[in-house]
Amino acid sequence: AISGWLHREADWPAGFGTAVRQQRLLVTHGRHDPLIDISLAAPRITRLKALGVPALWAEYDKDHGLDPGEEIADIRRHLLDAEAAPPHSPAPGAIA
Repeated sequence: AISGWLHREADWPAGFGTAVRQQRLLVTHGRHDPLIDISLAAPRITRLKALGVPALWAEYDKDHGLDPGEEIADIRRHLLDAEAAPPHSPAPGAIA
């Protein structure tokens, strides 16, 4: 999520799919976001982590949008890391 909002918190964790803990979430946010204050977004990431969701949180000196400098590089690195070491997925029908 980029400058986003993780909504429907009342549905957590019952609304999560079975693959949620196999995801690698990167959530970025601007410290000067006038649309979604960072004080509203950050606690949701803390809650996701407490529920066992592997989420990374990154703050940038930006408003609501995409920082083409630092943030793009971080997103690229996140995607390359995920490609190099994909999360473990048991074979269909395997017993975990």
